[in-house]
Amino acid sequence: MEDGKYFREALASFAADAAYVRAVKHLHDNGLTPKEIQKNLLYPVSIEKIQKVIGQYEAEKNSIIKEKENHKE
Repeated sequence: MEDGKYFREALASFAADAAYVRAVKHLHDNGLTPKEIQKNLLYPVSIEKIQKVIGQYEAEKNSIIKEKENHKE
């Protein structure tokens, strides 16, 4: 029984992440601050989660840029 509950919670978390992560990235790319992003989302997401998504997204973008620069050399 506990395994079923764990799976449902994990699936719910995955679905929520997929839903708001894309929105956060899009709004961030359009220049919105974490607080402005939070106000534009249709359901509540903590500032901490928004900041975490933005931090990971920026790290990914920087990694891709560095990788492209390394291939030019």
